[in-house]
Amino acid sequence: MILITTSHRSSQRTRSFVKDLSSTIPFSEKTTRGKKTLQELFTETYLKGFKWLLLVDERNGNPSRLRFYHVEFKSVKPEGVLAGWATLRGVRLVRENPGAVKISNPSTISVDYGACTRDDCFNLADLFLMVFSKALSNSPDVTVKLEEEKGLGIRFLGKGGVEVGPRLRVSRVVLNERV
Repeated sequence: MILITTSHRSSQRTRSFVKDLSSTIPFSEKTTRGKKTLQELFTETYLKGFKWLLLVDERNGNPSRLRFYHVEFKSVKPEGVLAGWATLRGVRLVRENPGAVKISNPSTISVDYGACTRDDCFNLADLFLMVFSKALSNSPDVTVKLEEEKGLGIRFLGKGGVEVGPRLRVSRVVLNERV
């Protein structure tokens, strides 16, 4: 479903964030970026059978932006189209959240956007619904809960409402209409 990687020369905190995301999102896999170009990442995504690439950018050693690319094979090589991005204002890793537990091998997910009232929240919900379309379920292993308390927040909840992934604060969401 989705391949997750970082920008070049990422910090340990960003790599831990990618690890937390890949263990929380169903059918996702993390890969080490190294010196790979964006085109090489599109090719790797396509060859592994994934349709989406999530690129985690960083600033000052912290995750700062999530870029979602939709990858398709066009003419002679796989190409990625930027579907949208979310600028992060804050990240709390699983290890930094005393109430969170690690989850392994979830197979279904849902997006709870019932508390959304602003466009940014609805845009993020649309982006998540596009990316997670293959694993959506009414009785999910993981629920992505979007909240609008003190800005836009994202929490990953397991069965029983316990947190199972990182907690994110988002300052801006941009959705590309071409995808």
